[in-house]
Amino acid sequence: MTEVMSQTTTPPATGGPRKPGWELVKLPAPSHPRPKPIAENARVLAHYSITDRYRFLSLHAPGIAATALPGQFVMITLARSGESAPALPRPMAIYQRDPQQGTIEILYGVVGDGTRRLATFATGEDLLVVGPLGRPFEIADGTSVLLIGRGIGTCSLTTVAQDARARGIRTVAVTSGRTGRPSSEPTCTGNWAPNACTRSATTTPPAPPSPSTRG
Repeated sequence: MTEVMSQTTTPPATGGPRKPGWELVKLPAPSHPRPKPIAENARVLAHYSITDRYRFLSLHAPGIAATALPGQFVMITLARSGESAPALPRPMAIYQRDPQQGTIEILYGVVGDGTRRLATFATGEDLLVVGPLGRPFEIADGTSVLLIGRGIGTCSLTTVAQDARARGIRTVAVTSGRTGRPSSEPTCTGNWAPNACTRSATTTPPAPPSPSTRG
């Protein structure tokens, strides 16, 4: 089982009203075993910029696409064939997967040396990909789903919406971004998106005060 922090109330030693606090609780054991991760040399099918910072990557990885569950991710090695570095793989959430086509899709932000190197891979090249990894989300029939994400992190939830739509589960999504055009906007490009969520809302934080209005 997985331990998580949960807010609760605990009685004081002397009795009286309960005081707020935190305690460790255990998530229930998964109802189904996780798919066994595999390593695939995945062919780059498409790779391009969707904003100044974010990129779309489509990979042919039929073994991973066939078994990946909502919320899982992959590890991508950035060394090309014959290279020994960089050796450390990068974790990437699966944005969408298509078992029939044998493809997985990833949206990522170019923010460091690893993602800058990933951005250099062109269509037709191969990437070593390991997955699916991580504990998937489990959604019971007859329920509704509230998805809350910010920026590119929303991509870890899109497979939940994809599966919920296929099962007819009511889904509400709340996202946020740093600007009037949220950084999470690219997560709405999937072909399932227009009908995936029963309701959606996008929020942006207030703009910082101008230098002339600061105290």
